[in-house]
Amino acid sequence: MEITSDNIIEIIAVITSLLYTFLAGRNKIIGWLFAIISSSLYVYINLKVQLYFFSLLHFSYVLIAVYGWFEWRKDRHGKTFRFYGWKNIPVIILGTVLTFILAFLAEKYTVQRLAYLDAANFIFCLIASYMISKKIMESWIYLFIIDIVCIYIYLQTGLKNSAILFLFLTVLAANAFWDWWKQYKANKTQAQ
Repeated sequence: MEITSDNIIEIIAVITSLLYTFLAGRNKIIGWLFAIISSSLYVYINLKVQLYFFSLLHFSYVLIAVYGWFEWRKDRHGKTFRFYGWKNIPVIILGTVLTFILAFLAEKYTVQRLAYLDAANFIFCLIASYMISKKIMESWIYLFIIDIVCIYIYLQTGLKNSAILFLFLTVLAANAFWDWWKQYKANKTQAQ
């Protein structure tokens, strides 16, 4: 494999993305800094391979990471976890409708690769990232599914390092859900 500046940028983006997910799963505010770094790099990376929604998504991640940093600062003890349950149904319906609208527009007005998967990834990643900033448990379930889809998308676009990243992110998302679940249950028990 030839080492280029793009490879180096992708590797740095992969490492900082892993650090973000690991630290957020451990309820560590410093994770948001790594989210800002990795997301900024992925704006550039995805523009180069014509994944415009992925680029827009990562730009949005930068904004959500700043928001998440401030939200998590409010909860200094890291104990405020929420469980949405049935409230996820309207979120999923809205996300699906927005996916079809965005994909339709992308196919009509751009040279978009994998328009429906890219649009679904964009919408549901925004939802999941916002949910993480609010410490909503199901955010990690959304991300687990999204990460599996991202593996396919990145393999289709030749970004093997990013596909490997999302393989690891899938495992980290499952682990983060489990960690948050244990903390959620412990907090509920302490409150009683």
